[in-house]
Amino acid sequence: MVAGCEDEGLRVRSLYLLAGASSISGDRDEAVALYRQLARDFPGHAFADDALFFAADLLARAGKPQEAREALAALVRDHPGGDYREEARFRLAWLLKQAGDLDGAVAQLLAVEEEQAGRDGYEHARAAYWRARLLAARGDDGRRAAEAVFTDLASRYPTDYYGLLARARLDGHGGQSLPARRAAPAGGTAEAVYDPGPLRDEPHFRAGLLLLRMGLPRAASEELSAIPAARLRAPGDAPEPVLLVADLLDRAGDHRAAHNLLRTRARGALRKPPEGENLRAWRIAYPPAYRDDVRRWAAPAGVPIELVQALMREESALDPRAMSGAGAVGLTQLMLPTAQSVAKSLKLSRPTRTDLMRASLNIRLGSHYLGELVRRFDGSLPLALAAYNAGGGAVRRWLGGRDGLDVDEFVEEIPVEETRGYVKRVLRSYAAYRLLYGAPEEASLGLLRRAGGKG
Repeated sequence: MVAGCEDEGLRVRSLYLLAGASSISGDRDEAVALYRQLARDFPGHAFADDALFFAADLLARAGKPQEAREALAALVRDHPGGDYREEARFRLAWLLKQAGDLDGAVAQLLAVEEEQAGRDGYEHARAAYWRARLLAARGDDGRRAAEAVFTDLASRYPTDYYGLLARARLDGHGGQSLPARRAAPAGGTAEAVYDPGPLRDEPHFRAGLLLLRMGLPRAASEELSAIPAARLRAPGDAPEPVLLVADLLDRAGDHRAAHNLLRTRARGALRKPPEGENLRAWRIAYPPAYRDDVRRWAAPAGVPIELVQALMREESALDPRAMSGAGAVGLTQLMLPTAQSVAKSLKLSRPTRTDLMRASLNIRLGSHYLGELVRRFDGSLPLALAAYNAGGGAVRRWLGGRDGLDVDEFVEEIPVEETRGYVKRVLRSYAAYRLLYGAPEEASLGLLRRAGGKG
């Protein structure tokens, strides 16, 4: 049917959909063949690099690393503008590393670093971190080179997942220990001054500002939240109007709305380090919400305060009434059976879904559950977070007798993209909270442990 279709666009879409359907149904060979046909017959189409990428993924999962490397190499070579190119380079480097071709892996990672310098901080940091990990296996000279890269990463990306790993490598392997870095105290930084731009004559903005000055924060928050999104745009996409409204919402006590506005509308501000005037934006984006409850329940649960803050930020965006499609509830997004099991272990009454929308109870149960997982996985935060997201059973399956694998390697190989991204995202927030409010010099808490644990 596809071969007889004269409409080229329809043929491409049909091959793509058929390949995806074959993959979902478990017919990997058919899916790979269809993806390869698409890339071969329509090399100039925007789906061609996607097809090679998905074919490589299926081949790697099927235990055919050589064919997977060939598909990824073709993608990198033939599709320089493809949207999967950087991920393909990284996966190619990973497969080369697994095959023992460390020089080839280092070359691919270095290419990513050079292409992404000054562009995508995540891609740059990931490539640099793993290049340093490979360099460290090359004897004394390699270790010194790796230490220099780790030092640069820890300094350049203090609030990034890979910056956190780099600091742990330096602190845990006898390298050059960096001085403990912490953002300036709230009263010791320059006050940010924002240009309201198009907001000057905006009625909701003017009303919100007036209500805030009158000492009516809740009413001020309602007015500020009613500002149309179009009025937050300044010439050249300058972030000042968004930063100003977020600042005012934060001052009104609406930390959730303020942080959501920054993380969705002013991400560029968070690409700059949390220093000087920009520190205020970082503290709004990572607010110490529900701090008294977090302090009260994190310590007895055996988990860091800043980790609980990070968990709430990434799980619920700080909404105590959040409910996921799967039924997870509240700040720490607990499933009801899990919450009831934890409550029973703490000798508390059996909670309902409505009960879980109470911030203090949700934080108590979520902190205790996270603490249980940290202990179950021998103190490894990445493994505990993977289990929090996907379940302990899934993590045990993924480990599958690979107890000698370093945890940072395990995270890169988590087969579920959602969970892999979740672990990195929570740890990235944890790094930011540690820098802004906590103790960056505290123990790395299992970031570099070998994968394992009782599960």
